[in-house]
Amino acid sequence: MAWRSLVGYALYAVAALTVFLVVSFPYDRLQVAMVAALAGQTHSRITVDDGRFVLPLGLRWRGVRIEPLGWGDRSLTVDSLRVRVALLPLVRRTVDADLAWEAYGGRVRGTWVARREPDGVRSTLDQFGQGVELARLPN
Repeated sequence: MAWRSLVGYALYAVAALTVFLVVSFPYDRLQVAMVAALAGQTHSRITVDDGRFVLPLGLRWRGVRIEPLGWGDRSLTVDSLRVRVALLPLVRRTVDADLAWEAYGGRVRGTWVARREPDGVRSTLDQFGQGVELARLPN
């Protein structure tokens, strides 16, 4: 009978910890950090019109505007962007995120992986898509 109580308390503790983490997680800091990292890596200014969080670790942005430095007045506009970060790689100090975005009449999906290395942060971005109207991209 004692082992059932122990298992019950352990399950309760895990559930309580999960709820605490979901409720108290600093989603706004995550969004700011991701936008800053993306802007720094792409040498761009990035603005988001509307952003919301998707549980457990995800972001959904609408009206994302990317203004690469040195392009003058030209910018790229993404209608919607969804980012879902995997939880387990965060334990190893690695960000592994699934990306999906819609822009210029098409849809694109992919992954972004960033890990800390002795000489800095190494990032990889793999994407594939269909239906993107390349003629609508800024020249």
